[in-house]
Amino acid sequence: MMTHLTSLDQTQHFAQELLGQILDKSYPPLILLSGDLGTGKTTFTQYIGQAVGVDQPITSPTYTIRNTYSTPRDDYPLLIHMDLYRLQAAWEIHELDLLQDSKTAITIVEWPEKASEIWQTIPHIWLRLEAPNSSERIIYTSTN
Repeated sequence: MMTHLTSLDQTQHFAQELLGQILDKSYPPLILLSGDLGTGKTTFTQYIGQAVGVDQPITSPTYTIRNTYSTPRDDYPLLIHMDLYRLQAAWEIHELDLLQDSKTAITIVEWPEKASEIWQTIPHIWLRLEAPNSSERIIYTSTN
């Protein structure tokens, strides 16, 4: 599915709608975000964080690889935000125990293609973001 967004408000609304859909599932939410630098992956994560009540700034985990935030939710008390850009191989996800707590968290992964074989057996929604210009975003959505 393709969604064309022309403002940050539309992007925020899309993130909230998506979150509502995936929280209704019987498995922990896993959102994979791919796209070039500057397409809005971290901004999208910030909107998801706002929607679930994260009350601290959500920043890019490019150098930390994983940031974890508390939410006020009983069902998913954590938001895990990962950035795999600096990883060289999928095995590093296990070596660094990056999926720890993911069964009780909303997990968002930037640059998931760095470890695409890991996601094949885990239910997820994959969003590919494109930015034709500074104000537009095109989001391609697929699920597994």
